[in-house]
This record gives sequence, C-alpha cells and structure tokens, in this order.
Amino acid sequence: MPEKVENNVQHGEIENKILSTYSSLILTLREEINLFNELRNLLLSEREKLVRCSVEELNKNNETKERLIRKAGKFNKTRMNLVSKIVKLSGMNDDVKSLSSLILYADEDHKMELIECQSLLHPLMNTLVELNEGNKELLDSSIYYTQKSLDFLRELTSPSSTYMETGGLRADNDTNGQLISQVG
Repeated sequence: MPEKVENNVQHGEIENKILSTYSSLILTLREEINLFNELRNLLLSEREKLVRCSVEELNKNNETKERLIRKAGKFNKTRMNLVSKIVKLSGMNDDVKSLSSLILYADEDHKMELIECQSLLHPLMNTLVELNEGNKELLDSSIYYTQKSLDFLRELTSPSSTYMETGGLRADNDTNGQLISQVG
C-alpha cells in the first residue's frame, strides 16, 4: 500500500476512534446526569426523613446515597479516562482536561451534545451542593438542640455542688436539682 494511502487510512482510523470516544464520553455524561438526578431526589427525600427522625429510613437512605456516590466515582474515573484518550488521540495539549476545552475541538454533532450535557450538569451539581448543605444544617441544628435538651434535663435531675471551689456559696444553682427536690 502506498505511503500516502496508508497515512490516510491511519488518519481515518484515528478520526473514527476520536469520534467513537466522544460518543462514549457523551454516553457517560448522560449516565452521570441520570445518576445525579437520582441523587438529587434522594437528597430531597432525605430532608423529609430527617424531619420525621426515622432511623430505619435514614439508614436505608444513607446506604442508597453511598451506593450512588461510589457509582458516581466510577463514572468520574471513566469520564477522565475518556477525556485523556481524546486528548491523546487528537494530539491536544495535556492541559486540556475540562469539558469546556473539549467542546472547542469536537465535531458539530458531538459539540452540541456536549454543550447540552454541560448545561444540564452544572446547575444539577449546584443543586446537589445546596441540598446537601441544607440537610447538613438541619442535622447540625438537631444535634445542637438535642444536646441542649439533654444538658437541661441533666441539670434538673442532678444537683451540682452548692459550694464553689473557694468555699463560697454558688449563686447560680437556681434550677439545679429542682426536679428531684420537688418530687422527692
């Protein structure tokens, strides 16, 4: 086979590999979008479960969330491998690692699909961060108020020392032991 024809065949094979890898990347991104939508719905339902304080439901929810997060990690690794493959096959600079950069080099069909995936992923990721932060704040508040309630009950049921370390009488023991002294 003449050298020019062989080079054209090799170039065509590389182009096909690049296009195929772009298609695989888009498929992976769509699967990630579906997974993140599932995670969003889970975080929304988690808030309701936190308010109801159902330990069994929360445990089941956490198991599902952990499974989805592990799956997202696998998608992330797959996506990064596909991006690296596209960069290598295309002869791009190794600094090209973002979706925005790849869009610049994609053919028109893949470019449109990548833009669509990017436009769905970015707000979805922001929503996940906001929902997770809201659920964290709810948990932190619940823990804080539960601890304060326990401290209050402990103070009511367990009288503290009447005397300070200096031997003087404590002035702040108005509520200490009130429950016991009134009941008992």
